[in-house]
Amino acid sequence: MSSIAASLDDYAVLPGVREVPFSSFDQMGPIRYYSVDEERRTKDLARQIRQSGEIAPLIVVEDDQGPYVLEGGHRFDALRKLGARSFPALVVLDLDSLGGG
Repeated sequence: MSSIAASLDDYAVLPGVREVPFSSFDQMGPIRYYSVDEERRTKDLARQIRQSGEIAPLIVVEDDQGPYVLEGGHRFDALRKLGARSFPALVVLDLDSLGGG
């Protein structure tokens, strides 16, 4: 949660954890790894999620360009790898960007 205040000046956190569809992210390309370690970490995380069925909510910010993941990028990629259609997230509105501030 501290990353929200560190990243945004004027924002609103929508109540509760919401199910966010991957279809909301229209600019997704293929998953790209910056290192072998990152690829390994993402694959391990996908295995853990598949086995446990547990996913800590991500933090998604909605601004005038659409949604983006503020926290949980590896979980996002792991869930994509697993073919998930949606994921749990706290949704934050960037009021400066959306003109609500």
